[in-house]
Amino acid sequence: MDTFDLQMNFRVVLKNQAQESTAELLGQMGAQRVLLVTDAGIQGAGLDRAYHQALTAKGIETAVFNEVEPNPTTANVEAGLAVAREFGPQAFLGIGGGSVLDCAKGINILLNRGGKMADYAGPQQGGAALLPLVAAPTTAGTGSEVSPFLLISDSETHAKIVCKDWQAIPKVAILDPSLSLTLPPMSTLFAGLDALVHGFESYVAKGSQPYTQALALKSIGLVHQNLPKVMAEPSGVEARGNMLIASNLAGMAFALSYLGLSHSLANALTKMKGTPHGLAVGMMLSSVIRFNAPVCGADYEHIARYVLDEACPADRQEACLALAEAVERMARSLGMPASLSELDFQKSQIPALVEEALRQATIQFNPRMPTAQELTTLLEACF
Repeated sequence: MDTFDLQMNFRVVLKNQAQESTAELLGQMGAQRVLLVTDAGIQGAGLDRAYHQALTAKGIETAVFNEVEPNPTTANVEAGLAVAREFGPQAFLGIGGGSVLDCAKGINILLNRGGKMADYAGPQQGGAALLPLVAAPTTAGTGSEVSPFLLISDSETHAKIVCKDWQAIPKVAILDPSLSLTLPPMSTLFAGLDALVHGFESYVAKGSQPYTQALALKSIGLVHQNLPKVMAEPSGVEARGNMLIASNLAGMAFALSYLGLSHSLANALTKMKGTPHGLAVGMMLSSVIRFNAPVCGADYEHIARYVLDEACPADRQEACLALAEAVERMARSLGMPASLSELDFQKSQIPALVEEALRQATIQFNPRMPTAQELTTLLEACF
């Protein structure tokens, strides 16, 4: 019998142009001073303007911190902390992608508990209560709005500080399709691939269980149906909303089950060449499905029958291969490169990539533990 201990204490709101509802929710929390955390690109595009105006109309005083980089650093968190200390917020509103939401979580932690981000590496237990954080993602990929994780880079060493704190999960996730309508095509694709891989990896991870598999399966189906739609029609509100739901469900799933080999390999690619995370995990997914299939074929077959429906082969092994091919075909049709060579990687770099992948924490949750030689073979096939 599966056993699990679920920790989910948040609210999820799906609504187009949800700025007034968000202001109402913050008012209900008793927040009269809100620090809005975002980045310069989002502010420059005016995506935060309607929310700022709604807060003001509600009588809520607002300060803005917009100095979040694409991969947030300890310097970003400390700069936001200085603004928070001066302003004295009663709640936070994060509007942005995973980087913005992770930075908002970091500011919240340091404001209420002191110290530096490095002090909070790894799983956290207890500690002073945090202020309410409302998260409005502008991308459909990371699931950070319902995740206890935050990833911050040390500004000096560039080492990744991974923190897991259940108190850091936003109290409210606002899924507002209007915030993602102007997202550039490749950003939309990479975020969507990230959500897809979150679904796949959480479904087969060692920590998976019926609850996470239900979330993951629905997420996978939504991405498969809606990512091509948003790429073809970026202004489609319904498809954008479905992608936000997919990302949200996958975020809930991997928060409980963790991830796997696609992320281990992708992190190695990103560290070596700065490959965008969503692109990197998307490039690895089909190869990882083929690698994992001998030990979790039943799980992949279940996904294949859900996604491919009548096109799914009757044989389990063939179903797994068909699933890998379908994922690869969809991603490539939307603009994902066909090989690592197209991303300027060389086969001579494979040993370094293998070494880095084997160091990644996510690899321990993969259903099949690879050897260095197996990873070498897997990566060679990606050229």
